[in-house]
Amino acid sequence: MLFALLLATSSWALAQGTGEVWGRVFDSKSGTTIPGVSVFVKNGAALIGVNTDADGYFRLKPLPTGTYTVQFSCLGYGEGSVEQVVVYSDGIAKLGDYKMDPGVEITGATIYSEKVIGFDVVPKLNIKEIANLPGNKDIKKIISSISADIQTTDDGALYFRGARDDDFVYYVDGIRVAGDNMKVPSTAIGSIQVYTGGVPARYGDFTGGCVVIETQSYFNWLNGQN
Repeated sequence: MLFALLLATSSWALAQGTGEVWGRVFDSKSGTTIPGVSVFVKNGAALIGVNTDADGYFRLKPLPTGTYTVQFSCLGYGEGSVEQVVVYSDGIAKLGDYKMDPGVEITGATIYSEKVIGFDVVPKLNIKEIANLPGNKDIKKIISSISADIQTTDDGALYFRGARDDDFVYYVDGIRVAGDNMKVPSTAIGSIQVYTGGVPARYGDFTGGCVVIETQSYFNWLNGQN
């Protein structure tokens, strides 16, 4: 019974999905990056946080799907925040460059840096959205129509920002496969995401890109007919 409960809890957690928030923190006056900045969000009663690295980059993960206020805090810079940051399952919310104002901290006071708005999330296309794409019977045409960073050659090969498709990573239902061996009929696709620069940690720690495909169940297929 305990094993079944743990298994159910684990399955529920996986079903919720997680995403990430990426960015880089700069000094607004000098233009230099700031290492050691505390970057965190509140998830219920818990805090999920990370410090910026030596080059000012941060990668806040894993975050359950939802909308967050990303908060920044650093000695000598005070505090700041970015509101309404939406995190999708397997998505990367890119905050870009976040600037903090240097200054002397005074006890009881908070220094707010410039608020950054806008972020980039990789969408997950579902069955109905795929059906509306041009060339939806050809999986490579589907992939190339999703992003302007992807081009198709005369011989049908895909180029991802100048790299051929054998340099790209493919995942089908969570299993990594070689691009040439991706034998998935377009009609079997339940959802698809294309990352052309930076991918969630679950797919590997690299800065290239990948195609993530989930095949549809019978119920997905039936739902797509309506």
